Amino acid sequence: MTVGLTAWLKVPQRQAQMVGLALLAAPVKLPAAWVYWREGLLAPWPVLPGVNLGLVAGTDVGARLAHRVSDETLRRLMLAFIAAMALSMASEALQ
Repeated sequence: MTVGLTAWLKVPQRQAQMVGLALLAAPVKLPAAWVYWREGLLAPWPVLPGVNLGLVAGTDVGARLAHRVSDETLRRLMLAFIAAMALSMASEALQ
């Protein structure tokens, strides 16, 4: 979402990140989680609070760090992260 907003709609990256975070809040995710739950694919209950705490801490720390780097560095870090995720997914798909 952030890449699409910045690349195609020319929204400044920090604003695009805020929009992405705001739109990906829990109410947007609940319908998808419901589908997984109905299919019996829910993670064990003890895992869920840990994951949620990690998401809250990670987004807080990430937002604070994003404001400490230049726009150019932020763009490069985002590109590196997306490239690493793409390579990881491609590697998993080939196994």
